[in-house]
Amino acid sequence: MYAWYLNLSVMYDKQRRIESKSCFLPTDIQAGLEKYVYTADSVFNDYRFSYLRNAYGCNKDGKHWYLAVVMMELEEVHLVDSAPRANNNEFRAKTVRHMMNFLYDLFRRLYFELGTTKDLPNIRGFQVISPDGVPTQENKFDGGMWVCLWMRFLDNLARYDVGPCGDVDRMRLALDLVGGPQNAKLEKVNRHAHEHSTAWKNMILKDMAVMRGDAYF
Repeated sequence: MYAWYLNLSVMYDKQRRIESKSCFLPTDIQAGLEKYVYTADSVFNDYRFSYLRNAYGCNKDGKHWYLAVVMMELEEVHLVDSAPRANNNEFRAKTVRHMMNFLYDLFRRLYFELGTTKDLPNIRGFQVISPDGVPTQENKFDGGMWVCLWMRFLDNLARYDVGPCGDVDRMRLALDLVGGPQNAKLEKVNRHAHEHSTAWKNMILKDMAVMRGDAYF
């Protein structure tokens, strides 16, 4: 859901002529790749990719979330993990490598359709590395939040220095999804929020009036 929102944000920014370097692959694509549900052709019909500097693949193995960041200019793939474990790193790197093969097919399809003469980047040969200085989570349930924050702010980060995650970040993520201009039902959401706020305010005023012994109509 958050990857979908961020892709819409990129489209919205382009309409306002704001440059963005990011493209976000939804998490269900990675899950589908492992089950051979998705092919490059089927995904390409839904996601029209441009040649961007960075493409971000969000990955899940088991119950843990981490992030693969494809650095097109550096020819590297950064495996960014807020809870790294030595016994899982090799498995996650293999999962990321599987995604690189998929992205290569995706770009090959794109180049063929556009008839471009640019050299196709050898994404399959990019080195997978775990960057230094990545902060780690302090609990066992915030992996998804870290991934969302990295995705949200990575265009503006020199390093992966976000966190720690708190309730404010969770609320901001919810507001991003619900209150963004891309939400087709934003007007309805705002109307219900106003009605709820008004009802809550009236209830407080009524309770205060009762406590003072005032008549309340």
